[in-house]
Amino acid sequence: MFRNYLLVALRNLGRYRAYTFLNLMGLITGLVACLLIMLWVHDERTYDRQFSDVERLYRVNVAVGDRPIFALTSWPYGPTLAREVAGVEKSVRVWQTAGVLLGQGDLRIQESASFFADSAFLSLFDFPVLVGEPQTALAAPFTMVLTESLAKRLFNRIDVVGERVRVDNQDDYTVTAVVADPPTNTHVQFQLLRSMATFYAQAQQQGFDPETQWMSFTNQSTYVRLTPGTAPSDVAAQFPAMFERHMGDLIERMGLKIAAELQPVTAIHLHPVAEELTPGGNRAYVIIFTLIALFILGIACINFMNLATARATRRAREVGVRKVAGAYRGQLIGQFLSESLLLTLAALAVALGTAELLLPAFNNLTGKALSLAFVGTPWGLLLLLVFGLAVGLLAGLYPAFVLSGFRPTEVLKGSGQAARVATGTQVVTLRQGLVVTQFALSAGLIICTLMVYQQLNYLQNSQLGFQKEHVLTLNLPGDSTVQRHLESFRTAFTQHPMVLGATTASVVPSLNENYNPVAKEGAAPDDSQIMYVVQSDPHYLQTLGLELSAGRNFSEEIPSDQTDAFLINESAAKVLGLDNPVGERLEWRGGPDARTGTIVGVVKDYHFRSLHATITPALFFLNAQRANFLVVRLRPGYPAEALHDLERAWKSRLPDWPFNYQFLDESFGRQYQAEERLARLFTVFAGLAIFVACLGLFGLAAYTTEQRTKEIGVRKVLGATIPQILGLLSREYAMLLGVAFVIAAPVAGYLMRSWMTNFAYHIGFSAWPYLFAVGLVLSIALLTVSVQSLRAALANPVRSLRSE
Repeated sequence: MFRNYLLVALRNLGRYRAYTFLNLMGLITGLVACLLIMLWVHDERTYDRQFSDVERLYRVNVAVGDRPIFALTSWPYGPTLAREVAGVEKSVRVWQTAGVLLGQGDLRIQESASFFADSAFLSLFDFPVLVGEPQTALAAPFTMVLTESLAKRLFNRIDVVGERVRVDNQDDYTVTAVVADPPTNTHVQFQLLRSMATFYAQAQQQGFDPETQWMSFTNQSTYVRLTPGTAPSDVAAQFPAMFERHMGDLIERMGLKIAAELQPVTAIHLHPVAEELTPGGNRAYVIIFTLIALFILGIACINFMNLATARATRRAREVGVRKVAGAYRGQLIGQFLSESLLLTLAALAVALGTAELLLPAFNNLTGKALSLAFVGTPWGLLLLLVFGLAVGLLAGLYPAFVLSGFRPTEVLKGSGQAARVATGTQVVTLRQGLVVTQFALSAGLIICTLMVYQQLNYLQNSQLGFQKEHVLTLNLPGDSTVQRHLESFRTAFTQHPMVLGATTASVVPSLNENYNPVAKEGAAPDDSQIMYVVQSDPHYLQTLGLELSAGRNFSEEIPSDQTDAFLINESAAKVLGLDNPVGERLEWRGGPDARTGTIVGVVKDYHFRSLHATITPALFFLNAQRANFLVVRLRPGYPAEALHDLERAWKSRLPDWPFNYQFLDESFGRQYQAEERLARLFTVFAGLAIFVACLGLFGLAAYTTEQRTKEIGVRKVLGATIPQILGLLSREYAMLLGVAFVIAAPVAGYLMRSWMTNFAYHIGFSAWPYLFAVGLVLSIALLTVSVQSLRAALANPVRSLRSE
């Protein structure tokens, strides 16, 4: 029986080639889109799940004062948690540092993905260790772990345990292990690990004890592994007592509220908080693109149902003859489902090949390294087979029941039951509903795409309150010799005719952040505020084009500015309750270097973070010895030779440190990579949705035109013009598209309003995306219909009426 089903299915698919082609194209497109999107979704949902005992791995997040919760902790958190908190089996701290210079013989490599880490790192995050002992690799001072790719860049091999690497032209480290490169779907992205014991050894030499610095929130994250059976809530409940034991006096003196939580490592990527080690994902995007995949596949299935029911008249006599010959309805349902499944499995096979060809471009679009390797596994094949069967049943079940329900006496007598089925109220209403659904989804995707692009354009072109164009930044080494000669280093750059200004600073907008408590001098402890802190030379405001709303800038002519002067931004003045802040005294409570000083000026608010977040209070003071960056502002239209000149000036002073720079506007742009990819993906898949919907519409228009051939002939004989006939055939579809837009517009608007809540600053809502979407969908759809309608309108009426 199955062999008979297969032969008949092949015969029918071959007989109706146009129908088969339209359905195949629609199914292939829908399946390719669905496969690619679901690969992306699977990758997003499986971040950090490759580690052993991952269900017991958590990160400690902290909230200080009114500031949103963030992923940074201070030095003592890790050891104290492991030592004092019941239920914590192990802890590890990961400190992301600025780029380091690695030296091996004459080779120099600058590496930005550098961490300090505790010795338990390779126990909690068990990346495959290719060479070395993971338990002891990070135990001793001045030891390091390399990734496979970095080892090959430095030594051209991986068996390098015991080799020495010089860091920042100062210290020699011993390589103790080589691990596999981290996969792309983990938030712990590194190339180099240095032992935390190294930092502690260096701190002791400087008389600095990190274990006392409970309020020093650097780029450091703390992770813990809980003992089996321990609930994270039981561990988190012990945090207040730990804070009271170690920070009770400090909290009371500073008037701060400190809270902490445990976040599962597997939840970090899709539920990021502030100050992540790497940019996080967005759970909303995963949901959105899952729905888009289902929408596009659903559109393809709708096409199948529409075209199958529209072809009812062509299969009516076949059904009648089969029933007269003794076929049961179940057998006929099996026959039609066989055709549907055969078509779907053929489309799936082609879709897999197409997806493999398109995967490199898709990876480039999404910034991932996805693959179809799962297809070669038994479970992958089974999943695809089940998926293909499900799609085939979804697309073919309703048409199978409709076609198998014909009564043989009527269709064989020619009484028109098949025509009534194909054109009857129930089926026509269903078909119209399916067309409306298709184009509502398509119009909704277009509206969302336009709004995402509007918001992205707003993010990229908004005035940030400072000069980010033509500004380049360079990481400065921590070499004490360099730090002592920063001013002469900066002056050498400002002497170039294409340079408008240069400054050294601890933080630069979009690149890094530092926060400390600040209060009015002599104020009650509960008046402290956490502020963004900038330590720089006097040229910071001028170089970045920052403006003052009151007071003056720092001056090299006033010696007291070096130790007794502050600038604040307008937001800081508001939270401190200062109507006339110039002349007021403040305390910066930033650890052992805390100072007091007088406010000498107020900086106009500017966006030093992305527009996802609001502007926070900021404090500025002079301290060039804490400089992490050299910032250079170039004249607009500078020639390429200017960069070569600056490189020569850099090399003359730092011959071993690469001249690796980045432009500030590009750094800001990278903060919106997720939105850029979202916009591109929306564009691609909105186009695919329109394409698939128009394939079905083309087939339906062909069927409708065929059914009304004689009517068109009569109308032409009676004097109807070609535009009138085109209007007649297109009117129904225009009405359906209007209904689709009425449904799509409010739904898309609601979704976009929800999405906009991710941004502290966003566009307003205007009518043009809706008008553009309806115009585009209507134009494409009517053009598709008109191709068939025009053929019918131009046909000779004699041919269509000859049989009468």
